[in-house]
This record gives sequence, C-alpha cells and structure tokens, in this order.
Amino acid sequence: MSKAITDIAKNASVVSESSAEAMQIALEGKKVAEETIQVVNSVNVAVSDLIGVADTLSERAMEIGSVVALIKDIADQINLLALNAAIEAARAGEHGRGFAVVADEVRKLAERTIRATVEITEKIQAVQADSEQTAKSIEEASYGVVEVTDYIKRVDKALNHIVEVVQKVKDQISNIANAVKEYSIVSEEVAKNIEESSSIAGDMESMVEEVLKEISLLSQVAEELKEAAAGFKTLG
Repeated sequence: MSKAITDIAKNASVVSESSAEAMQIALEGKKVAEETIQVVNSVNVAVSDLIGVADTLSERAMEIGSVVALIKDIADQINLLALNAAIEAARAGEHGRGFAVVADEVRKLAERTIRATVEITEKIQAVQADSEQTAKSIEEASYGVVEVTDYIKRVDKALNHIVEVVQKVKDQISNIANAVKEYSIVSEEVAKNIEESSSIAGDMESMVEEVLKEISLLSQVAEELKEAAAGFKTLG
C-alpha cells in the first residue's frame, strides 16, 4: 500500500510539472497571439490610410483632368479664332500679312497646347486606372487582414480556454497530491498502530501461553493432591 501511495504521489508530481509546462507554452502562445493582433491592427490602420491616399489621388487626378479639359476647350477656341484671324488676314492682303504671321503662331501654340492636353489626359487616365487598381488591391488586402485578425482572435480565445483548462487540471492535481500526502500520513499512523497492536497481541499470546502452562501445572498438582487424598482414605 505504501509503495502504491508513493507511486501515485510521484505520478501526480510529474503530471503537475507537465501541466505547468503546458500552461507556460499556452501563455507564451497567448502572448504571441496578442502581439500579432497588435501588429495586424497596425497593418489594418496602415491599409486604411493607403486606401484613403489612393482615393485622394484618384480625386486629385479627376480634378486635374477637369482643368486639362478646360485648357483643351480654351485651346480649341483659340485655334478656331486663329484660323478665322488667318482667313481675315488673307483677305486683307498685304496689310494683313503681319497679322497673319501672328495668327499662325497663335494657331501653332494652340495646336501644341491641344496635343499636350491630350497627352496629359492620357497620363491622368493611366494614373486614375492605376489608382483604382491600387485601391482595389489594397481593399482586397484589407479583407485578408480582417480575416487574419479574426483567425488570430479565435486562436487567442482558444489559448485562453486552454490556459483555463490547464489551470483547473493543475489545481485538481494539486488537490490530489495534497490528499495523497494526507492519506500517506494517515496510512503511516495506521500502520504504526497496527504494528503496535500486533506487538500487544504478541505479548498477550505469550501471557496466555504462560497462563496455560500455570493452569497445566495446577492441574497436575491438583491431580497429585487428589491421589494423595485417596491414599489417606485407604489408610483410614
């Protein structure tokens, strides 16, 4: 019995140590999960900022596009006016030659302006397309960040549950160890009492044997006395 109790106490101690190690691992995992949540939250904030920047860039590109469109309209009007001026200068003959040169230069400038506005418009459209694609990619990435955040939160919740369960197991094992310890003490006292009782029983057995011996001797003496008394009666 003593060996069995010792084995139980030893096993309880081993399991308690294993539970402590498991709790330590769970706590470390919980800490990592919490730190990861903080990092992911920071990334989520950064992603939101990037979405805002992309939206702002797209809006600015649209505003610039509006201005460029206005410039193109003005250049078209200037070009038309320059053509009309050149026609009028040609009608004026020799007197309108100088004005025709100026009108031609104005027309060329208007044409270059129109070509420039077309190029700017194309580039703005490319920027808008890139901005929209970037915003879309960032938005998709934000969905991934949200999913990762939810997953890590579930992991953190599971680790919290593991910590609670391990703590309960550890407490139960501690209670078992204490109960085994108390039972061991009681068992030792019981064993000691049994040993003392066995010793007393042995002493009593010896005393009974001595008494039986004395009774046997007394029986012999009584028999001898009986025989002696019978002899006296015969003599009489």
